[in-house]
Amino acid sequence: MTDVSTAPVIEFPDDGPCPCASGKTVADCRCKNRRFVPPPVDTTPPGIITGIRVPKCYAQVTSDCRPPLSRDHAIANAIWEDFQRTLITRILSDGSTRCVPPSAAGRKVLCRRHNSALSPHDDVGRRFVRALLYQIQHRSENSPHHTHILFNGFDIERWMLKVLCTMAHGERESRVHASTTWRVPRSWSKVLFEGRPFPRGAGLYTPRVGRGRFDRGIMAAKIVGRQGRSGPSGSFLLDGRDGAKVVGISMCIYGHDFDLHMYPIFEAEKYWYRTRMYRMRSAAGGVSHVHLGWDEAPPSFLGKVAPVDRENVRDDLLQ
Repeated sequence: MTDVSTAPVIEFPDDGPCPCASGKTVADCRCKNRRFVPPPVDTTPPGIITGIRVPKCYAQVTSDCRPPLSRDHAIANAIWEDFQRTLITRILSDGSTRCVPPSAAGRKVLCRRHNSALSPHDDVGRRFVRALLYQIQHRSENSPHHTHILFNGFDIERWMLKVLCTMAHGERESRVHASTTWRVPRSWSKVLFEGRPFPRGAGLYTPRVGRGRFDRGIMAAKIVGRQGRSGPSGSFLLDGRDGAKVVGISMCIYGHDFDLHMYPIFEAEKYWYRTRMYRMRSAAGGVSHVHLGWDEAPPSFLGKVAPVDRENVRDDLLQ
C-alpha cells in the first residue's frame, strides 16, 4: 500500500488547462477560487414556469412541464454513443434476462422540458464513465505520465439519482417480493431540478469490500431496504423482503463500485463516504487520477488511503 504521507502535494500550474475540462487555464477557471470544486451544473428549466403537468412525467409535481413525453435511457442518453454496438441486458421481473439495443432501451418517464433540463447530468455521467475507462487504458498502455480529471461530486450523485429515477419510476419497488409501484419522491425531484442538498447521511458511498463484478462496462441496480429499528435515525436495512422500498442505486463502472444512498446507511462502517480521489498506477510509474469534490469537502489531493478489500484495487481509492 502506498504511503501517501510522503507523496508530493498535487499542484496545477496557472497557465495549464484546468482538469475540470472547462477549456480554460487554471488561472482563468472558477475552480481555482472554489478550491478546485467545479461549479455544479444548472438543471433548472429555463424561462417562465409553464403551469402544465404532463401525466407520467415524474417531475409533474413542479407544474413546469411541456409535452410530449420524451424517451430517456436509464444509463443516460449521452452514454448511448459510447455503447451503440453493445447490447443492454435487462433483468425482468421473473428473474430472466433480455438483451436490447441502446436505441430501444429508453423509458418515457419525463416530459420534453424536464428531460432537456437534466441533459447536463448526462454529459457529466458520460465524462465520468470515460474517465474511469481511461484509467484502465492508462495502466494497460503502461503510461509513465500523471493525469488528472476533476468532477463536482454533487453532480456525480445527481447523475446517479437521475439514472435511478429513470430506471425505477413506475416500476414495482421489489421485483421479487410483494411491493407497491414506486414514484419519485418530490424531495428527490428538488435535488435534481433545484439543486437542493441531499439529506444528511445520504450521498455517494464506496463499499469497503469489492463485490467482484465485471469490469467491461456498466451495471446498475436499484437498492431496496426496510427501515431499521436500531442504528442511525431514519436508516434502512438493505433488505428486499415484503414492504421494502427504493432507497438508492448501486452501480459498477469498469470494476469500480459506487452506491448512492438516499437515506442514512444502517451499517456505515462497511463503506467509505464520499471518496474524493480514485487513482490507478501503471507499471511505468504513471498515475491517473479522478478527483471528486464537494463544496464542504474539496478534493483531497493528499489524502489518506481508503483501502478496498480486493488486492487489485487496494491503491485505487483515497478519501
